[in-house]
Amino acid sequence: MTKRGLWLIWYSFFIICAILGMIPQPQGFWKFLFITLSIGFFVPGFCLLEWADNRSDLATIRLVRWISFGSLCATVVLILLNGLSVLIPDLLGTILYYILVVVSSPMVCGQYWVIGLFGWACIMLTAHTKLKA
Repeated sequence: MTKRGLWLIWYSFFIICAILGMIPQPQGFWKFLFITLSIGFFVPGFCLLEWADNRSDLATIRLVRWISFGSLCATVVLILLNGLSVLIPDLLGTILYYILVVVSSPMVCGQYWVIGLFGWACIMLTAHTKLKA
């Protein structure tokens, strides 16, 4: 698999998870599918890190680390803003929620937010470890 192919697969998973994250409360098979997709979202990221590590491509490893760090930081900020959105008009709260859905798409798509947060943290720490080695 090429580097470009791995990026495209990861980006495709991101788009799919972002779109499916807009669907509220899936049940049965759909819930299982959404959770599976949110876990599967991280596989291309880990494959990309492994590909870059095998070729000593430090720029790609750094980029993946910054993407995961950015997603984690943006997610924390948006979760806090969503919590505070009870103090602002409903429309702004809804807009903030949809921004959260896109920024951390596997988190919302998977219904269990800990899956997405844990996945991003694992990718970030793996990238950081590969840069230190």
